[in-house]
Amino acid sequence: MIPSSKMSPFEKRSAVRNYQFLAIIIAAVIFSSCQKEVNNPVPPSNSVTSATTSSAVTLKTMYWTVGGVTRQATVYIPSTSGYHPIVFGFHGRGGTGAGFGPKYCYFEKNWSGAIVVYPTALTISGTRRWQTKVGQSISGVQDMDLKFFDAMLSTFVNKYNANTSQVFCHGWSSGGEFIYNVLWTKRGTELKAISTAGAALGTTSGKSALRAMQIAGTNDPVCPDIFLKYDGNHTYPDCVPPLIVKFFKEVVANTIQ
Repeated sequence: MIPSSKMSPFEKRSAVRNYQFLAIIIAAVIFSSCQKEVNNPVPPSNSVTSATTSSAVTLKTMYWTVGGVTRQATVYIPSTSGYHPIVFGFHGRGGTGAGFGPKYCYFEKNWSGAIVVYPTALTISGTRRWQTKVGQSISGVQDMDLKFFDAMLSTFVNKYNANTSQVFCHGWSSGGEFIYNVLWTKRGTELKAISTAGAALGTTSGKSALRAMQIAGTNDPVCPDIFLKYDGNHTYPDCVPPLIVKFFKEVVANTIQ
């Protein structure tokens, strides 16, 4: 490696660009055997209840008020004591946390010791979707979804022993772009690792180094550059969630090479 003091200005600029992309530690898993495809998760409107049970795993709905607006998330809290990793799962365009989480992600089944949170977005121009850029106002509140994330994390840290050094985020489509374009930009130093599916990363400029897993279908036009592949398009296969949890656990164990 050429010492930075001996690099030309062009070489230094190239090194910086290379570092920005190499700093994203990618779990490069090629998984092409997933044949089952599902449409963009859009659950029925009555899927959110005060408490639901799925395969002996109890989920409950929790509420927050952000800027005078009521926000909600479907949540799994471990029964074990001590500090817990926390995983946020952000649904795609038109979905809800209650539909995306238990039906498609089911992280709580693969990581019973982690707090799992599936928030629901607000409606923007007739469709539920997440904040797309820093500073965006939703329902009259600037950075509404960023503030919602902060409120949720504060609750789980202060009341449910969430481990602040093990905060993970996964997002599908609109949820993934919220992670890429907003959370990574503004809260990257507070996150341990991220995983996105069917979402495009605009730039790494100004972002802190972060372990990441990028997921997409081989025929998904939204994501031409992918690191975990499955046979399909802009869909969400049920073989992916266990791999996401495996990646997050390996980050915790520091076994990612």
